[in-house]
Amino acid sequence: LAKAYFYRGVISGYNLDAVGELADYNKAIELDPKNGLYVYTRGVYRRTKGDRDGAFADYTTAISLDPTLPDAYIARAREFEFKKNISAAIQDYSKYIELQPLDPQSYRSRASLYCETKQFTAAIADYSKVLDLDPTSFGIYADRGDARRLNGDLDLAMTDYNVAAQINSIPAKVYGGVGEIQLLRKMYENAVLSFSKAIEIDPFESAYYRGRADAYRYLEKNN
Repeated sequence: LAKAYFYRGVISGYNLDAVGELADYNKAIELDPKNGLYVYTRGVYRRTKGDRDGAFADYTTAISLDPTLPDAYIARAREFEFKKNISAAIQDYSKYIELQPLDPQSYRSRASLYCETKQFTAAIADYSKVLDLDPTSFGIYADRGDARRLNGDLDLAMTDYNVAAQINSIPAKVYGGVGEIQLLRKMYENAVLSFSKAIEIDPFESAYYRGRADAYRYLEKNN
């Protein structure tokens, strides 16, 4: 009977019947309180309605009921990100990856958090894993290039940026990354050109203006 309420709740969601959807999930959980999937799905409902605290509580309960429920980990990881608890988010992404090791997007999400916490070697490994799983993820070359640059691996970073430039219509991120490397290598005139091109593509990113200003300042000091 619990399963019938659960699936009717899912159908209510498709029909945009929010009241009926929540009532059916609650009834299903009342009848089968140890079913992690039911609790997780109610959490998804709560998240879509803006109840982030309720969703977080349901994801956590779902994981305690069924530690092998991968979607609950990735959903809670996103809530940890929202709460700025990056280490907990990384742990949940890692658990999801343990359960679903062939999902490239999860590695990319975890890599971005590794970069945020300056764990660049781990980020590089995750970006490389994305390319192993999905060689058509061309945007990853620019992301890995950024991680390699921030890790001090400038030659490898340039290699990634060059690949990104050849296959990815040369986004602003590539020009910005190349400009940063040119600054480090004291190629200031080239850096000005790279940052200017980045600004042309994405005029709203302040980092490119700061980079170009630094390049101009170094040029003035050396002239």
